[in-house]
Formats: sequence, structure tokens, C-alpha cells
Amino acid sequence: MKHSIKIYLTLLLFSGLTFAKNLNNYLEFYIGADSQIRFTHFKKGFGENLFHKTHPQGNIYVGFKLSDNVNLEIGHESTITRTCTTTLTTDECCLGTNIPESISPIIFKTKLKIKGPHFSLVFAYPLENYPVKFLCSIGISSIKGTAERKTISFSPYGIQSGTTRTMSKHKEALRATISFIKTRKIIIKKDDIHESIYIPTIKLKDSLVYGLGAFWVF
Repeated sequence: MKHSIKIYLTLLLFSGLTFAKNLNNYLEFYIGADSQIRFTHFKKGFGENLFHKTHPQGNIYVGFKLSDNVNLEIGHESTITRTCTTTLTTDECCLGTNIPESISPIIFKTKLKIKGPHFSLVFAYPLENYPVKFLCSIGISSIKGTAERKTISFSPYGIQSGTTRTMSKHKEALRATISFIKTRKIIIKKDDIHESIYIPTIKLKDSLVYGLGAFWVF
């Protein structure tokens, strides 16, 4: 899978550069990539004690210059998949339900990945006498969160378990600024479980994203 991704990105880059030469005759634009860190918190009892709060991610994008200080950007961002091993005990809340004493402690191994495209207007504020511009953006992101929770063992006797639950949810989210992403409305849960059965649920809070990157103007 890693090799296929590298080949895809390479082909995408080469095809993008060829397209760039033709498009530059009509519109000034640029392509770029950022290395970022996403700070994602969870609502109490719905993931804050199971998942990592920081997620390194990448962002690739193409931008079109509308004026000297206004650009239109379209891109895609994705975190790496981070794993976390956690032990929960009696009365601690796990994705919406408390851990009963009869099966405490429970050891979980979890995974989480967040990704999706974004569409933004980027505003630049140049500093007089300095070759620097402050950037901010407002737009829309379509965020998909995919999580997995695997039960390693449970009870004081360490009974082994191979139970794995995979959850995925796709939801629109507002991209308020260059570093603030409104994800508090995203709820990740399984969609194929009967309503009468307990449904593990992950609830995110808003995210902060910081990053450094480079872009090329054509």
C-alpha cells in the first residue's frame, strides 16, 4: 500500500506540473504542501481517555490568485494513523458507557485517522518594508474520521479478548480560520447496529492546526 501511494503521488505531481504550464497562460496559480500538527480534543466520556490528542498531518493544495492579496485554494489534508493503548477501570466512561466492576480493568488498543478535502478563500496581509505576508483563510472542509477500538483483555484475571470495533463518520465542517477547524459537530459511531444495542460513540471538540509548508507559483 505504501508503494502504491508513492506512485500515485508521483504521477499526480507530474501530471499537475504539465497541466500547470498550460493553465499559466490564462491564470496565475500555485501548488504547495504543508507539514502540520492537529490538536484534537474529545468530549468527556467520548474518547478523551482512549485516543491521542495530537496528530501529525500533511496538506497538499492548489491555489488560484484572484487579486494581489486574495487567493482561492483547494486541497486535501490527512493525519497519520496513531495508535494508543489504554487501561480503564471501574466507573471510567468508555465511549458513552461506564466500565462495570465485573470486567475491570479493561485494556484497549485504539486507532484514529482524520482526513478530507477543503475549499478556502485565503487573505494575505503584506508587511510594509518586509518580504513577509500574514495569511488567514475561511472556507469549508469535508472531514472524515475513522476510528478503531480493540479490546486486548478484561477483568482482574486478564481474560484475553480479540473484539475489534471499527467506526467511521463523514460530516461537513466549517473551516473558520487558518488554524481553527470547527469539528465539534462530528460524531463517529457505527451505523449498522440496531438502536436497542449500545453504540460506542466518539465526540470531537474543535481542532487547532499549526503547520509549515512550501508552495510553487506558476
